[in-house]
Amino acid sequence: MALVRCGINDAPNEILLLICRELSRGTLATLCRTSRALLGAAQYILYLSVTIADSIICAPSRLRSWCLAINAHPHLAARVQSLALHLPNLGSLPESLSFDDAQQLQTALQRCIRLQRLAIFKVDRSARRGCNAAWLLRGCAFRLHGLINEYFALDDDFASFLSKQTELRRLSLDYIERTCTGARYLGAFSSEAMPVPNVTIASVPDERDLRPEWRLERLEIAYRVTSNDALRLQDYARTLTVLNIFTPENWRYSRVCLADSVDLISELLPNLVHFAAVDMISLNATLLHTLSPHVSVARFQRLKTLTLMIWNNVLSFSSEYDANGWPSGRQYHVNRDVNVFPDAPSSGMEALVEHTAQACKSLQRVIIGTFDPVSRKHLKYVAKRDAKGRISVTTEAPADKFDFLSVSQFGSE
Repeated sequence: MALVRCGINDAPNEILLLICRELSRGTLATLCRTSRALLGAAQYILYLSVTIADSIICAPSRLRSWCLAINAHPHLAARVQSLALHLPNLGSLPESLSFDDAQQLQTALQRCIRLQRLAIFKVDRSARRGCNAAWLLRGCAFRLHGLINEYFALDDDFASFLSKQTELRRLSLDYIERTCTGARYLGAFSSEAMPVPNVTIASVPDERDLRPEWRLERLEIAYRVTSNDALRLQDYARTLTVLNIFTPENWRYSRVCLADSVDLISELLPNLVHFAAVDMISLNATLLHTLSPHVSVARFQRLKTLTLMIWNNVLSFSSEYDANGWPSGRQYHVNRDVNVFPDAPSSGMEALVEHTAQACKSLQRVIIGTFDPVSRKHLKYVAKRDAKGRISVTTEAPADKFDFLSVSQFGSE
């Protein structure tokens, strides 16, 4: 029996879409240039989620090509639901975003009426000064569900854009210097100027960027271990379940360890489910005693995971001291230098994670990441509770730095 040959032009769109969904983005881009039969299906998949990242030393050629396609083909613009842009500063320099390119980008953004997730970064991630260019978003009809801003200054134009994002649920702001004209903290804008009450997930560089009307469920924030920061967090005591706190990038107060916050956070936010405190910078070696966690950690009523990442200093769980000003609880040591701590047990940190897990019955996992300044090694101590309530402790020596993202609960659904 002779086989009947079927050209790909005869295949139904459903089959073509199934084929294209299994291909890489590079292959889809090639098909858009070489296959007329698969062009429509490839574009349908390719334009759903778009990332544009031009080189820092080159003209924004990829951005221009994308804007040209979007502005010429409305059906492609209507497909875009997720967009990530890496933009240079506006200006007249060769490596800058020209005003002609900016106007083309503004038109393209206005055409993406179904956009739900927008992320805008600087090409040069080391440049911390915001760009007064939020006018690029003027006239956009889309209603975002998620926004990451590491580019625009937080000025009136940006506030005006946010005020229209009534469906925004997730907002992320990187550390941006407030030196641009009109730049402010989000908390300084009136509710009338920025009515975004539906934000439930936020990542902000400063407690002054928090809004009291938010009903936050997950929060990442740069934290200065002060009562003002903690009291602002108390606004979300009823709703907040996931909290990650980080050392601010410009923080240099060497005698502060974020683990000191465990005591205060457990008092103000006892209903947290996941809590992490991460020292992002290497502080000066500050060897502090650590107190038993049974007082502070036990305050948590629902906590399932506790993650602490510290550097040279030994963490302190609470502020109990004796009459002479010395820690009054059990002591643990991350630094095993016998010249500094001649009586320190070799299993100090293993004991710490175990006792921490024992201190709170709801805890399923405790992770403490450390950097030992003597051995120059990163170490990770993990305590896990099994279904029968038994606690096991393991120690790992990662080849590289502690990978916090792999254990963070902030992005989990």
